[in-house]
Amino acid sequence: MQNRQPFTLATDLEIIMMGYAHFDGDFFKMKETLDANPAHPLHSFPNERLEEIFSFMERSPQNLLDTLPQKAKEAVAEAKKFSKKMEQKIHDHPDSIAAKVNELIFYVGENPFLLIDDLVMEGSKALLELLKVLKNTNLYDPLYPGYGRCIPRIADALQGIQDKEAISPLFNALLEQNSLAEDPLLEALVSFGEDAQQFLLKILEERPFSLRSSYAAKALHFLKSADVGFAAIDLLCDKEVCKHPSLILYLIALLDALPDAERPSLIRQLLEETHFSSTHRKEIESFLMVQS
Repeated sequence: MQNRQPFTLATDLEIIMMGYAHFDGDFFKMKETLDANPAHPLHSFPNERLEEIFSFMERSPQNLLDTLPQKAKEAVAEAKKFSKKMEQKIHDHPDSIAAKVNELIFYVGENPFLLIDDLVMEGSKALLELLKVLKNTNLYDPLYPGYGRCIPRIADALQGIQDKEAISPLFNALLEQNSLAEDPLLEALVSFGEDAQQFLLKILEERPFSLRSSYAAKALHFLKSADVGFAAIDLLCDKEVCKHPSLILYLIALLDALPDAERPSLIRQLLEETHFSSTHRKEIESFLMVQS
C-alpha cells in the first residue's frame, strides 16, 4: 500500500514526470523555479494541481517516480539519458560548436543572445548542428531539455545566419504544432524573403491539401505579393479547399495581396464559384470594398 498511486489525474502524472525529468525529483526546487519565473513553459499546468503535488511532497517521503506507470518511468529515463549525453558533450568538448548549441538548449538565464550571436558568427560552420536540433522531435517534447525555449533560440540563430538550407527545416518544424515555437519559427522562415516565398508557393501546389498547405498559407501572410494573391485565387477555386477550414481562412486573407487594379474583377469571378459557405462568401466580398 505504501506505493499506491496518490495521484490519478493525467495532469498530475505529467507534472510528476516533469519534476523527475527536469528537477531530479526535487519538487521544492521545481516550485521555487516556477514561482520565480511566471513565464516558464511548465506554468501551462494548473496552479492548483502544482500546489497539491508540492503540498503532498512536503508531507510525505514517498518516491512518486516508483508510482508512475512503467511507460511513464521509461519516458522519464529516456529524457534524462538524453540530457546527460548532451551535458557530457559540453563537458568533454566545451569549445566545439555542438557544445555551444547544447549550451543554448540548456541555458536558463534571461539573455541567451550572447550564445546566439556566437553561433551566428560561426556562420555555415554552425548550420549543421543547429539543423540537427531543429529536426530532433524529442526537443518538442515537454520532458526534454529546453522545452519551449530552445527551438525559438535555434530559429533566431538560423535567422541570423541566413543560409537557404534552413528554409525547409524551419517549415517542417512548424508542422510539430508547438505553440511556444510557432511565432519565432514563422519569423525566421519569412526572413528569407523571396526564397521562402517561392518555397511556400510550391507547397501550395501540392495535392491533396494537408497541414502543410495550411502552414504554407499562414506563412505567406507575412510575404504578400501579387504572386501570393494569384495563388490564393487559384486554390480557392478548388472545391476541395472547403474540406480544410483553416486553409480556406488563410487563403481568403491572402486576397489582400492582389494588385488593386485587378482585385475587383478577380474577386467577382471568384464569387461565381458555388462551393463557398455564406460566411466565407461575406469575407471574400469584403475585399470588394473601395479602399481610400
